[in-house]
Amino acid sequence: NWGVITDDRRIDSMGDGAKALIPGQLEALGIKYVLTSSPPLAGWRLIAQGVFTPYVKDDSGQPRPYPYSLYAANETGIISVLGSAPRYVPKADWENEVTEWFLSQNAGSEVLVDEPVPDFAGSGNEAVKIFRQSPTMERVGFFVDSERPVPVLIKISDFPNWRAYQGGKRLHIFRASPYFMLVYGYGEIELRYEQTPPDLAGYAMTF
Repeated sequence: NWGVITDDRRIDSMGDGAKALIPGQLEALGIKYVLTSSPPLAGWRLIAQGVFTPYVKDDSGQPRPYPYSLYAANETGIISVLGSAPRYVPKADWENEVTEWFLSQNAGSEVLVDEPVPDFAGSGNEAVKIFRQSPTMERVGFFVDSERPVPVLIKISDFPNWRAYQGGKRLHIFRASPYFMLVYGYGEIELRYEQTPPDLAGYAMTF
């Protein structure tokens, strides 16, 4: 659920309608591949198939094999330029609004933010290229092909230690639905996971 509050009874009451939300939810969460034993949804591309035989046995005492398939569900990227302006939601309403967003068709086409942002978006022609990333993803360098600042969605969990820089200048990081990050910038941008003053104070006290 990625931090999104959901109500299983509500989802069950939606019946087959809940299945229609899956493509948008996968897109919103940055999930490109799906491993499942259920039938694929429209547009999913088969990559591999296999059979999993668990240690758990059925009523007859025999292992029950489970066939599975791996599908490519979309071409979403971890970093992308938004083609529409994010929608501002007050912090006090964030939890409820994100839940409603995640359980609606808007999950794949709209992004929420918890503080006011500039009212502009990308043109749809901007490309994003990751040119550097550390093995553990605590540093990510990417280039936004644009001549002006645009909203850039980063599908990495928001946390106070993250910092974003453009040309040595720190960029403000907005919280984006469900709990990702969004910056306004262009050209070369670097995202870093850094130690904060409370972290350093804690290390000093421990030492």
